[in-house]
This record gives sequence, structure tokens and C-alpha cells, in this order.
Amino acid sequence: MRKEPRALLDLVPGIERVELPGSELCCGSAGIYTMLRPADSEAIFAPKLAALDASGARVLVTANPGCQLQWETGIARERRDVKVLHLAELLERATRPADGSR
Repeated sequence: MRKEPRALLDLVPGIERVELPGSELCCGSAGIYTMLRPADSEAIFAPKLAALDASGARVLVTANPGCQLQWETGIARERRDVKVLHLAELLERATRPADGSR
């Protein structure tokens, strides 16, 4: 299920989807890996964060809740100014009326 989330992102007007190098590789979350082997988890995450930095993206979107937590934690720890959203959050925001009503 890799194409479907990307296809949805491509339908959202006003955003530019930038594919991070190694986006298909594990972020280091892997279930409870962050708790069992935190140093290894951080080592796996480090190149992902470097790719994000190099991209210049201000928002990172993921469809995996475990990855979302890993990204949020890593970005906060490294004090990056990047927002992390689950795909469903981005789609909800994109379809919300301009006045914020529902």
C-alpha cells in the first residue's frame, strides 16, 4: 500500500509532494523497538532526519502511526521546525471549509 497514500497527496491542491530518499526504509520505530533498543532506533532514524533536513520540507506526512510518533519525537528532540501530520489529518485539513465550519 505505497501508491495509494501518494496518490491521495497528489490530489491535494497547493502542496508539492517531495519524496524523501529512503522513504521506504524503516524509520526505527518498528513497534516497540524504540523502547527495547533506543540507541539502535535513533541510529536508524538519523539518516531519515538528515534526508528531511536536506529536503527543506516544513511538513512531513506519514500514513503509519508508529512512524508518526517516531518522527514527532525525533524532530522535537533535535529541535527542528517541521510539522508532522498523519495522512488523514492532512486530508481533513485540506477539505475543511475556509471558515473552519463543518
